[in-house]
Amino acid sequence: MKLLEVTIKTLSPIVLTTSSTNGVLIKSVDFISGSVLRGVLAGRFIKEQGLGKLAHEDEDFVNLFFNQLRFVDAYPVANNQRTIPIPQSIQKRKQRIIDSTNFTGTTKEAKEVVDLLAWSDTLVDYKSMKGFATFDADYVYPASIFKSISFHMSRNSNNKQKKGGDRERISGTSLDGVIYNYESIDAGYEFKGYLLGEEDTLDKLIKKLDLVDNRFEGRIGRSKFTGYGQCEFSFGPIEEVESVYPIIDVQSLTDNRIYLRADTPILLETGIASNSQSPLQDIINKFKENNCVIKITKMFANYTTVDGFVSIWGIKRPQVPAIEKGAVFEITSETPWTADMLARLNEYIFNGIGERTEEGFGQLRFWQPQSGNWDIHKNVFSEEQTLQSALCPEVERVATRILMDTLIRKVRKEALRCIQDWRKANRWSAKVAGEKHIFARLESFLGARAMVGFGEYDYSKNKAIFLKECEHAKTVGGVFWKQLNRIKIKLANGREEVLADLLTKEKIDWPYKDLQLTAEEGDKVLQVAKDLKLTLPSFDNDVFFYEFWLWFCRHARKNSKQ
Repeated sequence: MKLLEVTIKTLSPIVLTTSSTNGVLIKSVDFISGSVLRGVLAGRFIKEQGLGKLAHEDEDFVNLFFNQLRFVDAYPVANNQRTIPIPQSIQKRKQRIIDSTNFTGTTKEAKEVVDLLAWSDTLVDYKSMKGFATFDADYVYPASIFKSISFHMSRNSNNKQKKGGDRERISGTSLDGVIYNYESIDAGYEFKGYLLGEEDTLDKLIKKLDLVDNRFEGRIGRSKFTGYGQCEFSFGPIEEVESVYPIIDVQSLTDNRIYLRADTPILLETGIASNSQSPLQDIINKFKENNCVIKITKMFANYTTVDGFVSIWGIKRPQVPAIEKGAVFEITSETPWTADMLARLNEYIFNGIGERTEEGFGQLRFWQPQSGNWDIHKNVFSEEQTLQSALCPEVERVATRILMDTLIRKVRKEALRCIQDWRKANRWSAKVAGEKHIFARLESFLGARAMVGFGEYDYSKNKAIFLKECEHAKTVGGVFWKQLNRIKIKLANGREEVLADLLTKEKIDWPYKDLQLTAEEGDKVLQVAKDLKLTLPSFDNDVFFYEFWLWFCRHARKNSKQ
């Protein structure tokens, strides 16, 4: 038997519904089933061969899609490999134990993941793992699939005749106010599946699909005509099955035990059984020899149900019971395994067991439990696969505004502190004559914000006018400037300065120049700026000059003794 790898890359969000979908939220699964893969390739075959509605009369079509090939589920790619459903014997620690010496990860004795098939002791504080992953000697590489939820409004009223036919579609709104949400797999993900069959059969399929560079684009899932479901299908070379999956022979066995895992759900031939071993035992009995007894000695499995939707008929398939993918079991022969028994076992493994094997159901693979433990590897995507997120201009603008507001509030508080310290230091001194007038006049030097566009200001103009007016007031002298010489304020670095000197020095050291954010404020602001890749302005920025002196004058007038 040969193998043909199929890589599916999502070019747009895709919606592959689950059986748990309700009327409001339409959920999506994390993989592309063999049924979907077969349907897409069958549609391409019919189109390229011009079969139309008579495809069922074409001998090649029937043989390829209903008899000779196996269409195996396409699972997410992690660590540059096709993942597998995490075996149900795999469990992970509920809480990650950190190495107290360097805080870089788990200690050798406290690795996170174990395989119960190879574990004889009782475990506490462990729980089962779900999803898809790849495994090596030291790490588990989980696959993370990011999904989005999109809000939609129905435009297909149940009361079309009463409401006036297709008015909803023309108006672009729902007259009944019906809404629903799509959960979709984001664009940019890769999935890998397989086609299994003889070499001449696989070669015939590729030729009749009429591919360009061994690839084509198609649509899968729901809402294929409204922007969802666009994918690229690419095909690798035809390979030996042994190059991807190991084949067990007599020499590779160390004892009479063999471990198998379900790569896809197993549809039961006998329906719901009294226990999960019964239907599998019936299947296993098919590849034993006459006088040999083969039993299932260990098993980790759950029941599930499988359904589907046949778009060409426009109807749902009935739910059927199945053993869930990821089930693992140990089978033991009372006598040594023979070459003939293993040959039949290998044949069943890749042809599938149970019902609807042509759709990829019932695929088994050999599994080797590990007596040691694994760590969970956090970096599951390669550099090429990492999804690059980009900020839209509006998000960047709003984020920058929020960060600036945080710094501006800090400067305004510094202005209040300067006034409060001055009041406290001079609470027994004679009041400054005309305080309100002095600070009102100083505030007037700033003027209104110099607008250069909608919501945009040039604070450098305000700063230049303010300093020019202060120099003019110094030249004129008078009561106003004399009173400014009586006011001392403490800078952020603790040094005191006379206000009149501060406003007219050639090398100006503004009160807020050495202002520091608190640890909590700094951590939050810097973390947000780092996450969004934004550059924070320094406190020398002209906007802080304007805000400080504006609020300095306002706080001074509000706290005036007059």
